[in-house]
Amino acid sequence: MILEQLYKNDISRPLNPAVSVTDNNESTVKVEIEEYVFTDEILNGLFHVLNAVRNRRVSHSGIWINGYYGSGKSHFLKYLNFCLVPEHREQALNRMLDAVEHDFDPLTKQASKLEPTLADFRDLVEWLKKADIDTVLFNIGDKIGDDTNSRTTFAKAIWEEFNGFRGYHKFSIALAQYLEKPLQDKGKYQAFKNALAEDGFDWDKEAETLAITELDYVMDKAAEVADFSTDVIREQIARNAVDATPEKLSEELKKYVSTKGENYRLLFFIDEVSQFIGSRQELLLQMQQIVTTIAKDCDKKVWVGCTAQQDLSEVLDTCRITDTSDQYGKILGRFETRVALQGTNTEYITQKRILDKDEDGVAELGKLYDRKRTAIESQFDLPTGYRKYATKEDFINYYPFVPYQFQLIMNVFDAFVALSYVDTEVKGNERSVLKITHKTAQDHKNEQVGQLISFDMMFSSMFAAGLKHDGQRAIKNANAIVATYEDKAFGQRVVNLLFMLCNISDKDKLLFPATLDNIVTLMMTEIDQNKLELKEKIEKVLVYLVENSVVRVQSKEGKADVYCFLTEEESEVNRLIISQNPNASRKCIEGYIWKIYYRKQP
Repeated sequence: MILEQLYKNDISRPLNPAVSVTDNNESTVKVEIEEYVFTDEILNGLFHVLNAVRNRRVSHSGIWINGYYGSGKSHFLKYLNFCLVPEHREQALNRMLDAVEHDFDPLTKQASKLEPTLADFRDLVEWLKKADIDTVLFNIGDKIGDDTNSRTTFAKAIWEEFNGFRGYHKFSIALAQYLEKPLQDKGKYQAFKNALAEDGFDWDKEAETLAITELDYVMDKAAEVADFSTDVIREQIARNAVDATPEKLSEELKKYVSTKGENYRLLFFIDEVSQFIGSRQELLLQMQQIVTTIAKDCDKKVWVGCTAQQDLSEVLDTCRITDTSDQYGKILGRFETRVALQGTNTEYITQKRILDKDEDGVAELGKLYDRKRTAIESQFDLPTGYRKYATKEDFINYYPFVPYQFQLIMNVFDAFVALSYVDTEVKGNERSVLKITHKTAQDHKNEQVGQLISFDMMFSSMFAAGLKHDGQRAIKNANAIVATYEDKAFGQRVVNLLFMLCNISDKDKLLFPATLDNIVTLMMTEIDQNKLELKEKIEKVLVYLVENSVVRVQSKEGKADVYCFLTEEESEVNRLIISQNPNASRKCIEGYIWKIYYRKQP
């Protein structure tokens, strides 16, 4: 059996860790619901928001969802939306309820940190399935662009999206309010479209052009089918004369929800709000005013949910609103329902999303564990704080990876960001780990069961291609030197590993130094690998790299030697010293070789 056959989901499938709230492609939505990984944090957050929307026992109807870049907040927002909209509600809620019942019920799972009980979830789900709920979901940056009018930016965006939700056009609030809405109220909107179609025009596709170039014609057609005067509204539409203030928006929303039942809710979900606001205080105050007015006028049946990379208090600080001002407390109070996604379950989410096994895979790995248990338990000599396989279940879940690799690769990503070797978005977050794990698993899908994915293999083509100029420079010399080594492929693996391990932060190096024993453990590709043979093979590469000024050895009495990856500048200096004093350098290298090969001799 090969590794590809172990997985529950096709390892070759496309996997986009960066969720877009505006991507409603059927296949995308299917994956986002079926492969969503629940954690205590996520379930608590979903319940907190959904229950607040249900019972309305809050002062204001603002929702604030924050999490750092790559923490999964957009996917959380989208799944929240799936739980509410009729076309996906049944499937999304059933998946959520199934996760609570089988994996997180605090009454049966002692380790669960779930705050609501299974009964609480069941009660909530029962109400949601009967409720009348609509949602409007959009990214504010995509919607607004550079329009940052301090009075109307957010109100205008919400109003335009609300018009689109109602079947009107978004490009002109005046056109929707003074023409399309009255036509619909009179039951003549479709007749108006049909009248235009008889003349060869498609209103759904050509409204913007017709409103600009043929407005008189459009007005005449409206008057024909609906029998109302267009003299006044023509001028208003031409000037797009709608004062899109929070108050006017709230009036429009109040009229809409007044025609609905007691269990009706309308939610506007706005993605990436804090990035759009930045330090512009007036925009944050405008959003506060919208939430305040809507909550008062609409009896908390209309909600505004925002996602952000920052906690709301951090946004307030950025906007120079101090905690001693009246506005500080008011804004916090408007967004009373808050969820903070810390992304602390990256290892678990990656395992469930990428490495979950099917029944045959579980059985095959169970037998493998039973046969190789001694080797599995003894092979991984890791520093404190880095996990090896703890149990048979652990082995089945994470194989062919080893749990420590996810923590270590996050350390590498964070260090590479600090060194400007990669873009800041690549830092050790859920999104980055998902991408690198998926790519590495794909690269080695044809290996036989029993093989391990070693840590150096995570330096894949995707990782290498993502290096910025500084990162490429840092490894360029090492790549050139190792290309002349007798076993180029193996030598390159050692270089890749050293490049990652030797560049983690100084703090992380104290826990996981680049010693020979650690390098051996990180490069194992077989469960019952002969570590002595692997060690000797690695030592030969290290000698070659030291000799060619790629790495240096840092020795401390009483401690194992630690290898350091030389920068481009350090390599040049080292080569210069050697070229000027060949006898000294030769003695140094000979002494190092003697130390490597004869350290075990009496």
